[in-house]
Amino acid sequence: MLRRIASLLCVCCLLLAGGAARAQTVLDPALIERVRQLAEAAARAAAPAGTRVAVEIGALDARLRLAPCLQVQPYLPPGMPMWGRSRVGLRCTDGTARWNVTLPIR
Repeated sequence: MLRRIASLLCVCCLLLAGGAARAQTVLDPALIERVRQLAEAAARAAAPAGTRVAVEIGALDARLRLAPCLQVQPYLPPGMPMWGRSRVGLRCTDGTARWNVTLPIR
């Protein structure tokens, strides 16, 4: 009986840990807004005057398992065009493990 309870407890812990790992691929709305502002500013700088600029933020790959991060910094990868399909980099600068991913935009 004790062995069965211990097994059930282990399964529950694994399920909870898996849910926490999946939650790390969901971006904070404030971070999404910072990414949008960065991409729009870069696109406006590269576009001719008077051009309408609209940015659509894509999603991270659902298979990613990113470590928790307290500070995520968006950045423009060098040489990346800011029109059509492009990417914005996201790097963890304060977390248990440093990571760096790119987020699709258009």
